[in-house]
Amino acid sequence: MSPRPLAVSTHSLSLFGEALIRLVFPAVCALCRKNLSLQEKALCQPCLNSFSRLILSPKEAHWHKRTGALREGFSLYEYRDSLKDFMARFKFQRQPWLVKCLREPLRKFLLAVKLETRYDALTPVPMTLSRFVERHYNPAELLA
Repeated sequence: MSPRPLAVSTHSLSLFGEALIRLVFPAVCALCRKNLSLQEKALCQPCLNSFSRLILSPKEAHWHKRTGALREGFSLYEYRDSLKDFMARFKFQRQPWLVKCLREPLRKFLLAVKLETRYDALTPVPMTLSRFVERHYNPAELLA
């Protein structure tokens, strides 16, 4: 009788690999600098929860006022406190990987907004070439 192959999921292997990498290069929260658990990515749970407290109500999220060419828009979060610090790191300190923390909440928000509005596209705001050279990426494009 031949030995049965060891059944290991790719998820377990990726967690094992992540654990090995973190032994050498510990991951810390982008905001509070606390060590992250294997399940946490970029932000610790308390910092991520602080974003939840900044989520606007559906009525507040949809704004109507003239800002340049825009007449209205949507905002998932109130722009203050920990989110302000987070966005500064994302935009100005060359940490584009931080956008991963916002993907799921933004995806859920955009699906909900799309159902209630006439909008069917999300377009990033272009940036000047000099800003792109300075930052090496367009933050608005990564968010979009």
